[in-house]
Amino acid sequence: MAPKEATVCSNASTRIRISRPVKTNYSVNSHPPETCDWINVLLAQIIARYRSDPSISSNIVKWLDEKMNGGPNGSQRPGFLGHVNITDFSLGEEYPNFKSARMQYAEHSSNLRAEIGFEFNDQITIGIDTQVVINWPKPAIASLPVSLALSVVKFGGTVAVEFVTHPDSSETFLAISILEDYDLEFEVRSLLGHRTKVKDLPKLTSLITSQLRAVFVDAIVWPSFKKIHIPVSFGTSEMNNKNEDVITAEEAVGGSAK
Repeated sequence: MAPKEATVCSNASTRIRISRPVKTNYSVNSHPPETCDWINVLLAQIIARYRSDPSISSNIVKWLDEKMNGGPNGSQRPGFLGHVNITDFSLGEEYPNFKSARMQYAEHSSNLRAEIGFEFNDQITIGIDTQVVINWPKPAIASLPVSLALSVVKFGGTVAVEFVTHPDSSETFLAISILEDYDLEFEVRSLLGHRTKVKDLPKLTSLITSQLRAVFVDAIVWPSFKKIHIPVSFGTSEMNNKNEDVITAEEAVGGSAK
């Protein structure tokens, strides 16, 4: 029997079609959730390796420093913001806990996807010092020192993973997204001013956390997703180019895999 076809919407303007085999031993309605203990163990080893290698944290800080300062020459940094100095960075001490996994029909189509519940209670922290520059009535007439410490203290929800093949090309990838039932909590500590310092302004905290949530939703909360490309043929120049990109990404966080 030929495999059934199911449609899935990758975003608001693109429709794609993937094949789903009929003959499987998995019943969506009756199969119990599966344990993720083995995933937790493997992931904890990877995270522990990253935390124990100072060069990885150093490379992450360098990457964050460049992004926060608007590129190598600062051309993309807002005019009201001075140079950003990273004063603190921590990857935390705890590990994420993936609780259960099961196959479910996606709400947007009849396609099957893996849905994995998770929770992460820790403090991933970045601290920065910068200045808010006052550009009126003339440029850089004054500045206000700002110190911030931002921590992710709680993150939980459901990861969705789908196998996707685009109908008009050979592109095949895993689409990874966070479903809308997520819980993301921040802790923001702030200090503003020269001599008379103002501590932990509620409005500033609200502004920062709302902007961070907006960026997070736009980046990975469904219907947005991240792609992990899957090679459909071996030895092609396209595949080799993608492999080179992967190696470059690994080097950015402390060297290629061995």
